[in-house]
Amino acid sequence: MKRETANFLEHAEEALSDAQKVLNIGVARRAARLAYHARFHADQALIFERTDQIAKTHKGVRILFHKLANDDPDIPGDLVGELTSAFHFKVSADYETATRAMVTDESATEVIMKAERFLSVVRKSLEAK
Repeated sequence: MKRETANFLEHAEEALSDAQKVLNIGVARRAARLAYHARFHADQALIFERTDQIAKTHKGVRILFHKLANDDPDIPGDLVGELTSAFHFKVSADYETATRAMVTDESATEVIMKAERFLSVVRKSLEAK
């Protein structure tokens, strides 16, 4: 595994751990945002390991990841669109005031669990190749 890939995975693990801690103190909106960042960094790890490219924007990561995921049988189809879904939590936490109440403990827990699952899938995929 390349050093940069390992760094992205480390950032993903840290964001995921922080997301759980923040959820445990009752701040679901920020927890969901951190879970998105865990997913984002895991995507960056996969992208870098496979292409030697660093996608820095959210859109760039989504585009490159979708291209890779279509050719990678190790990534379950239900996880492919999850980055886009999780991005809405980031937008809500950072910019929107009207939708903040819509991020519940349950929705934050769900996005954290999906990020955990995705990170596990990425690690297995990277170890296999």
